[in-house]
Amino acid sequence: MSSSQTYYLSEYKRPDFTVHSTQLLFKLGLVTTVVIGELQIERLNDSEKILWLDGEELTLHTVYVDGNLIPDASLISRPGKLGIPCDQSRALVKIEVAISPESNSSLSGLYVSGKSLCTQCEAQGFRRIMYSLDRPDVFSTYDVALIYDISQFPVVVAAGHCQERKSLSHGYAYARFVDLTPKPTYLFALIAGYFHTLESSLTTCDDQLVQLFIHLPVHYSLSQVDFAMDALKKSMLWDEQVFNCVYDLDAYHIAGFPDFNFGAMENKGLNIFNTSTLLADPKITTDSGYLRVLSVVGHEYFHNWTGNRVGCENWFQLSLKEGLTTYREMRFACDIYGPTARLDYIQSLVEGQFREDAGPTAHPVIPDSYQKIENFYTNTIYTKGSEILRMLEDIIGREFIDEGIQRYLKRYDGQAVSMDAFLATMNEMTSYDLSDFFKWYKQIGTPLVRIQSDYRIHDQSLILTITQTASSIDRRARYQPLIMPIKARLWSEDGTVIIPENNQACEVADDGTWVTVVRAPKTELVLHGVNEKPLLSAFIG
Repeated sequence: MSSSQTYYLSEYKRPDFTVHSTQLLFKLGLVTTVVIGELQIERLNDSEKILWLDGEELTLHTVYVDGNLIPDASLISRPGKLGIPCDQSRALVKIEVAISPESNSSLSGLYVSGKSLCTQCEAQGFRRIMYSLDRPDVFSTYDVALIYDISQFPVVVAAGHCQERKSLSHGYAYARFVDLTPKPTYLFALIAGYFHTLESSLTTCDDQLVQLFIHLPVHYSLSQVDFAMDALKKSMLWDEQVFNCVYDLDAYHIAGFPDFNFGAMENKGLNIFNTSTLLADPKITTDSGYLRVLSVVGHEYFHNWTGNRVGCENWFQLSLKEGLTTYREMRFACDIYGPTARLDYIQSLVEGQFREDAGPTAHPVIPDSYQKIENFYTNTIYTKGSEILRMLEDIIGREFIDEGIQRYLKRYDGQAVSMDAFLATMNEMTSYDLSDFFKWYKQIGTPLVRIQSDYRIHDQSLILTITQTASSIDRRARYQPLIMPIKARLWSEDGTVIIPENNQACEVADDGTWVTVVRAPKTELVLHGVNEKPLLSAFIG
């Protein structure tokens, strides 16, 4: 039995080479697809003379470096790796491979769905398409050309601007798509096959017309994606208005497949969905079903900035894109669907993530190690990562977290960064000391908070004693106190709000709510001006 390799965050190192541009030519076929790739590479580590590329299930035909054929004897083959001698500081590496989509049962890379071709490259699927630096911290532009049999693939789309389409001889055609915004390999996508398409358009706030397309296998009714198209338009306008995030291509495609392995995937400019998260029929779809379509369409669109334009330095930082985008999705869902949408996210937290945190698969939001990164697409990465930012909003204020996200996106556009960079940007938005906030990302488990109240009628004061520890008894000895906001309000017996006096520890809003930020194992808060014994409502929101 072979043991899996374990990857450690402490051993992460930046790449020895990077790729500035990627040109791909696909000769599409169900049984065999030939892929020719040209990579403009640059050496970043002067001591490294071997270009190591990732590759799986590829039949290698030829390798050229700067036009010179590299003989097979000079190539180094290791499991999942191809080593190419390269002592140039910059070089053009040209590789031709063959792959078999029909025999690819992994649902990763390029595979057959029905009679169509589909890709899934997150997290490490691109290495099943072409030898590459298949890692999230290498950003490249993409120029993708496709040659295909029109009778077999009447609809062909890759991410980017469609630069050219033309007919070739013998029933074949050619299409070329270019995306000059750098992106990592896992965001590459193409589809080819029989689809019918719902088309629409939207004009962005900078007067750019964007063509919108939703492609479905032909046995589905296009009326089932009317709501998804409307959700996409709402997502694009909302992101402009709230976060000043404007779409950057002239077309946005969504494709639905019944056997897509993920719920949906944010490939830049060509999202691929499982049909279960895309279709809505007024005759059978419930309110929660509509909310799911709205939120998933929004989530994948919002990734265009939080994840795609600004990416993750390594897969340990997965929540930097998924937790942050889920937070944005939740905000969007509550704005569009209404405040009751928040209940779905709370249910996901309590029934999904709390259980995960209490069970044998509990892990930090930023794990220290993994064997397969696919195993970390969890409630903790998405939901807990989002709710941590929801707490940060209560600490520094929604206006400041929104401004901080915009500053973060502008500062790191086109880069792959870590959670440290994001939190450092957030720290610039407040005078509050957030230095210990990072503990939320490294400590396993759900905190247990107890609030004891003591009302003193003689001076009309309320003393709240707040303690925090780990919910799990076996983790309490190692528990580190967390920075935690508690939003609260006082009620009278007859159901009216009691508004206490302001004090240094908290500022009371007009609606009677205040936020107490605790960071110690035990915190005492004294509220004055409480004219009767109150009922405490804590953790509002």
